[in-house]
Amino acid sequence: MVPSIATIARLLSGVGHVDRNPRKRQKSSYLPFVRSTAMTLWQLDAFEYRISEGKVLTVYQLLDDATRYDVGSWANQQHENSHDAHDVLARANTCHGAPKELLSDNSKAFNQLRGGGIGAVEVFLASKGTMPISGMLGRPTTPGKNERSHQTLRRFLEANKPQDLTGPRRLITRYREH
Repeated sequence: MVPSIATIARLLSGVGHVDRNPRKRQKSSYLPFVRSTAMTLWQLDAFEYRISEGKVLTVYQLLDDATRYDVGSWANQQHENSHDAHDVLARANTCHGAPKELLSDNSKAFNQLRGGGIGAVEVFLASKGTMPISGMLGRPTTPGKNERSHQTLRRFLEANKPQDLTGPRRLITRYREH
């Protein structure tokens, strides 16, 4: 039996005859995007969720960057829009106070500044002294914690099969409290 190329490379690098893989960056050189202080940076994103009646809801997920605590996720019936995003932020601000910064993707619901406009979210953030940050265009990994958290929340909703709008809202509250 012939050993694989990876096995040969591992053996040769183990005895110091070759470098491990000089084309790859060392993991220690990566700087993670994370705040060390809780409640200073929140991440906002949304995803669509289909309930049993065939209706599509928009679930806004709002997380604290440092702790990954669910600050105020909520479900709404309309497609992703700045009015509902504003309501989610206002509810979370009432409970937890305003963060220093809010990271979101480049959705028009969250960020109308790149398009030359100002939306309800930007006005609300400015009134609270919160700096909006948006991910780089074409880089969906910036709000990666939120994207990963979508999977967990979606699985939780799927496991409980909500029937109408009140079901996901009740489940999201239970999810946050857990």
